[in-house]
Amino acid sequence: MRDSKGRFIKGHRVPVNWSIASAIKNTGSSNKFKTKYIAYICDFCCGCFMVNIDKVKCNLDRDMNIFCGRDCYYKYRAENYHSENHPMFGKNHTEETKGKIKQNIPLRVGKDAPNWRGGVTTENNLLRWCQDNKDLRKRVFERDDYTCQICGDRNGNGKTILLNAHHIKSWAEYPELRFEDSNCITFCVPCHKKIHKGEISFNNTHSWVYLDGDVIKMEGFE
Repeated sequence: MRDSKGRFIKGHRVPVNWSIASAIKNTGSSNKFKTKYIAYICDFCCGCFMVNIDKVKCNLDRDMNIFCGRDCYYKYRAENYHSENHPMFGKNHTEETKGKIKQNIPLRVGKDAPNWRGGVTTENNLLRWCQDNKDLRKRVFERDDYTCQICGDRNGNGKTILLNAHHIKSWAEYPELRFEDSNCITFCVPCHKKIHKGEISFNNTHSWVYLDGDVIKMEGFE
């Protein structure tokens, strides 16, 4: 159905049942399954397209829009659910509502997590991804001004530098120093690899590390 200017009317449905065979008749394809389709007008671009009648019934029962594709869906969301157009704009959940949400959505961790496999994660991985280690990395990066202490690289000027917090005394051999700030130093990924490959060493006269108060400084790297 069109309006007085000849444009398709949004949401208007043409009540004609189609089978897949008839819907793709002009393409030369065939399908033995006779699924019922109807012609529908996209709720955003007003283009006519074929859609499964069961999907239409389901969306209309839930008062949902129907679109001809992802592009129209995302454009519709951008126009109708952005900033002040969002239904929750300027609103906050009450403490009572927050409590109900927490009750209805249990914490899906440990045995309650969908990917739980009986506790197969190693202790080493648990420690490396624990909150204490994340906090350690943040403290070390902040202390070193998010700068590699060998080459001096850092983020900015159009480049992205990935940083690692290197343990001066081995993580494996000195477990008591794993979360000590003074035992860690900031390296970029390439320099960190050179350390572990032995291309840069802490033990020769040309490249070494010394402590000056709480700040670790690097000197003499080739």
